[in-house]
Amino acid sequence: MDCAIPLISIDETDNSFVVNEEAIAFLATIETKVCITAAAGLYRTGKSSLLNWLANRSKGFTVGPTINRCTRGIWIWGEPIVCKMASGEECACIILDTEGLGGVESNLKYDTRLFSLVILLCSTLIYNSLGSIDENAISNLSLVTQLSENIKLSNKTPGIESNGDDSDDTLNFHKVFPSFIWVIRDFTLELEDEDGYEITPTQYLNSSLEPNPGYDKQTMERNRIRHMLTSFFPDRECVTLIRPISDEEALQQVDNIAYEDLREEFRDGMSGLRDLIFQNARPKTIDGKMLSGGMFGGLVRSYVKAINEGGVPTISSAWEGVSQQECVEAKEKSLESYKYILTNAMSDQPLPIEREDLFTLHTKASAEALLLFHQRAVGPSAKLIVHELENEIETILHNYEQENNKSSDVFCDHLLTELYNAMIRVKLMPDTGEVDTDASTTPLTCVYASDMQLFRQDWDALLQLYSEKARGPSKWKALSAVLKVKMIDCSNIIINFVTNDYEAQVSALHQEVQDSATQLSTVDAEFHVLQDNTLKTDARNKELEASVIDLEVKCKVQETNLTNLSSQNSEVLMQYDEEKEVRTRLEAKMEKSHLRQEELEKFETSCFELTRERNALTIAVKDLEDEVAALKKKKKSKCVIS
Repeated sequence: MDCAIPLISIDETDNSFVVNEEAIAFLATIETKVCITAAAGLYRTGKSSLLNWLANRSKGFTVGPTINRCTRGIWIWGEPIVCKMASGEECACIILDTEGLGGVESNLKYDTRLFSLVILLCSTLIYNSLGSIDENAISNLSLVTQLSENIKLSNKTPGIESNGDDSDDTLNFHKVFPSFIWVIRDFTLELEDEDGYEITPTQYLNSSLEPNPGYDKQTMERNRIRHMLTSFFPDRECVTLIRPISDEEALQQVDNIAYEDLREEFRDGMSGLRDLIFQNARPKTIDGKMLSGGMFGGLVRSYVKAINEGGVPTISSAWEGVSQQECVEAKEKSLESYKYILTNAMSDQPLPIEREDLFTLHTKASAEALLLFHQRAVGPSAKLIVHELENEIETILHNYEQENNKSSDVFCDHLLTELYNAMIRVKLMPDTGEVDTDASTTPLTCVYASDMQLFRQDWDALLQLYSEKARGPSKWKALSAVLKVKMIDCSNIIINFVTNDYEAQVSALHQEVQDSATQLSTVDAEFHVLQDNTLKTDARNKELEASVIDLEVKCKVQETNLTNLSSQNSEVLMQYDEEKEVRTRLEAKMEKSHLRQEELEKFETSCFELTRERNALTIAVKDLEDEVAALKKKKKSKCVIS
């Protein structure tokens, strides 16, 4: 903004002050320390042209050739001049042009309020006057006697009881008032003391401010002004300037004359004035704190508000308000800095991250935020607001922790699911590799059912890979929760496979036992049939034996009879032949009986073999039952181990 704009305008209806928001916005952009240089003096004494030359410009602040004032209120030059303080630190020098005092449109009350406001705002006050320092020039500064009624250092001075006057404030005005440079324009006198020795302009000023002898009312009033000037402005200088040009008519249009065309001696004087102001710039300070442009804008608001409300501007109250606002803004900037640092860090290392890493970032960001706050925060509000800053930082950190926890939950759950499906679940599924989403159903095959060592190796590999890839505070919590579920699922599937396999084996053994029992029952039935047949054969054999015995007896009888009848006739022979025939039939029967006897002996042998086979089957059945019992016992033992 390379032009002059009003900082404080005047409402012509009631002569109240109006703060220009454009100027306040401009001040807010100046973050460095500011040095406020303001010019005051009687109207039409060339303050505006002096400030234009001070800023190395022929035009800027309005300069006019008539007796009417050109400046109303307080104007600000929109481009600060970069200068250096005594410490070597750069400072932005802001130049203020003020409305002339003593104009026909003003009154003592208005001039006093305006003069008081200028003193409160600037850190270097240029008082511009014409001619020389005489009684009339000093009387024109009688406004200083009204300052105690228009400026307060504090609402109550600590350690001093209020006695109804303002003497306690006036004793300390020198601590807060600006440095004072009296610029005497159109100066033509020789600077000598009473003895004819050359003196400096500042010595000339100090000698002019020495009290006059006498105790009459007029003299005492003049001395009172002198005393207040020396008391209120202990840091004072004087600069004398000759007329910039000799031509009286051209002087009325001096803003149209190039600076190089001004008198060389005048330009030398302006150069000295610039050096005095800019080489060791005095920053605007309150309570030992150097103000930035934004803080100065807040001070303007506070003072104008107090004056417009009919009160007296109080430096401590204004400073308290400014410092509180500055602390609030410092807190906001610090919070922005804290969020910015964390956000940038998160872009390089997105969530989730380890809790220790988050706290490391937090520690760094909060330290920089607090440093930024303490660099800017001022006044008594700083201690309270820094606690608010710390609490808000903790709240932001808590929100980041919650977001990090949620992000870690999702990330770790997703990672575990991927690793489990890729490394474990596929080996629990059928050979096709298809994933069964229903964990309650048992797949067709399971690699781990026959190789638990592989199962342990895969789990160890999964845990190692998860440990390397998992991030965030939920890393182990998620692993614990998922392991509890997944291990149970895996165990159930493997147990189901092993149980089903054992049950299939037991079922097969049961079937074999049942088949053997059926076969044994068939053999037993055949054995009983053979046994019955054997008994019947034995009975028949006994009957045949009895018949044979009877036949043998009869044969003996017949033989006896044949012996007795051998001598008988052919009838006997015939009878004999018949008996022989009977005997032959009997022998045939005996032959058949012997054959039957051999069959019975073979049947007994077969029965013996069947009995031995039955005994062997009985032993096999017992062995099968023992094996079944052992398998059942083994199944129970494995279920307990799993």
